[in-house]
Amino acid sequence: MKIEYPSVDDIINANKKAVELLRATKAEKHEILAPKYKIEEIIEKAKGCEGSIKKKAAFLLVEINRKHLFASANKRTSFLVSADFLLANEGKIPLKRKEDVKFLIEIREGKRDLEEVIRWLDG
Repeated sequence: MKIEYPSVDDIINANKKAVELLRATKAEKHEILAPKYKIEEIIEKAKGCEGSIKKKAAFLLVEINRKHLFASANKRTSFLVSADFLLANEGKIPLKRKEDVKFLIEIREGKRDLEEVIRWLDG
């Protein structure tokens, strides 16, 4: 089975959507803080990540969340990218509750490891 990975543009567009559609404050704006090669590095590391589709999705979620690639909506962007990745490769996405935002914050703070994120994506 061929695995479909997001492109740099897919990740940038996910941030655009996160800011436009899921705006938390009026001050939020779509702005790329990291050079595009940093986004490409995350994608390449995900391709090299051994394991299941869930593990690769968890890796994308953690890395995009923690690397602070954008001025706003990094946690929302990381979730959208990993959800799109799961949809493209497994045909389903993890539907989460509003309370799970705390979990995304804990990922950002380094309080959650990759195995915990995989279990969270499993629902």
